Amino acid sequence: MKKYQIFISVLLSLFSSCSFNEIDVKIPPADNLLVVNSFFSPNKVWEVSVNKLTGILNKNDTNTFIENANVKLFKNGKFEEVLINIKQGIYVSKTGNKPTVGNMYHIEVTAPNYKKTVSSKEKIPKKLTFKSITFERSLNRNKINIDADLYNYYKDLSYTFSYQFNDFFNDTSCFSIDITNDFDTEVYPVYSEKIDITKSLFVASVWGEIKEADKKENYFFLQVKDEQTKELLCDTINLNLYSFSKSFYKYFETISAQDFFINYSKPVGIFTNIENGVGIFAGYNSKRYTIIIDEN
Repeated sequence: MKKYQIFISVLLSLFSSCSFNEIDVKIPPADNLLVVNSFFSPNKVWEVSVNKLTGILNKNDTNTFIENANVKLFKNGKFEEVLINIKQGIYVSKTGNKPTVGNMYHIEVTAPNYKKTVSSKEKIPKKLTFKSITFERSLNRNKINIDADLYNYYKDLSYTFSYQFNDFFNDTSCFSIDITNDFDTEVYPVYSEKIDITKSLFVASVWGEIKEADKKENYFFLQVKDEQTKELLCDTINLNLYSFSKSFYKYFETISAQDFFINYSKPVGIFTNIENGVGIFAGYNSKRYTIIIDEN
């Protein structure tokens, strides 16, 4: 015990004899860039958010909204209107204008103290539809390739869903199937064949890039029964099918990778398609399918 006391005394004496000099570390400021974001669809009035870029150490700088920007909207190269600021850097169409499929949209954003004009352009993809969507009142192991333990646990609690896409378009390279129940509460697929399950823009869902293989039938299964009572957990399942462009997909793919980095991986740069700024300007389209769940 005595030797430990001597060791601690030596450490304390070393620290007390050390001299500490304050070092002034100069952290470069965040780039003077505008952050412009807009996710637009045929069902929404035009809306664009404009903020200033802040450094990671500027946690106290909560007022990032740019409320004196000039946001111009163009369609197929022709000027449409100037969006108006309604609150906290949110700019909307004053005429209730909504984007439509097949047109190329372009925004230009300027603001005082920002030298460069920020711009981006993108189309809304066509609506993606299912050629077929069916379900079986059991877990079909011939369609779902899972191990024995997982199969034995879920076989009496789950339905197997099969789907096939109807049409494919050059401007629709990615999709998301977001699954909700009667109350529009998110439902988590237990397993998806060929397609990863991860977080997308809307809820936990089946999502990914559309490839040649996806033109064939794909599968996932959901737990639809209570583990104890074996009664149905809901009466309906909503499959919200979203189609979006490559830019949209790349943005959320890097967002997901950034979330993963927090615990497991190296930093990932967030994708942007904003020229002279950062952010995302991307369109999407959607269609909802409602499936009645019953035991008959």
